[in-house]
Amino acid sequence: MTTVMVRAAAFAVLRSWACQSAVGIMVTASHNDESYNGVKISDPDGGMMLSSEEEMIVQMANHENVEELWDQIVKQRSEYQAQSPYNAVLYIGRDTRSHSVGFRDAMVPMASAIGAQVVDLGVVTTPMLHHSVLHANYVKHLPKTLIPPRSNVAGYLDLLAYSYVSLLETSTATESKTPKATLLVDC
Repeated sequence: MTTVMVRAAAFAVLRSWACQSAVGIMVTASHNDESYNGVKISDPDGGMMLSSEEEMIVQMANHENVEELWDQIVKQRSEYQAQSPYNAVLYIGRDTRSHSVGFRDAMVPMASAIGAQVVDLGVVTTPMLHHSVLHANYVKHLPKTLIPPRSNVAGYLDLLAYSYVSLLETSTATESKTPKATLLVDC
């Protein structure tokens, strides 16, 4: 599985160059138990990678000749670098599974070897990674006057708290300041 993770990191770096924006990769198997492994790639707009891009990552993950695959990665990187001075940026997040640290430790050297700047967010939720990637690319994807860019976990938590307080302020209250209705937040 480590080989797949390393190749997923290589794919994500190439995607960052192709989009000329930061991309994210999350080591997680979501709600599955400890025995599962998985990876999610976040596109520059903070959303999940388009399903139309999955064929390329599957081909990389299953490529039998490592030297040939490396040559293809280096060639693709050189083509992107010739087109633009943009340097790839890869945000990495991971869940709390015991093997997630090892996967991250294998991904970082690969991303660095290809030439990417790596931002390790540590243990985060998938929405925190998506937030960080979106905010890293705020010029393209965020209305600057409405949401200040904060491409980190603190920025995510601040925005979540601000949004929650704003939501509470919209409720009507009686004179005792007790809300008339119960607000249930299910995450």
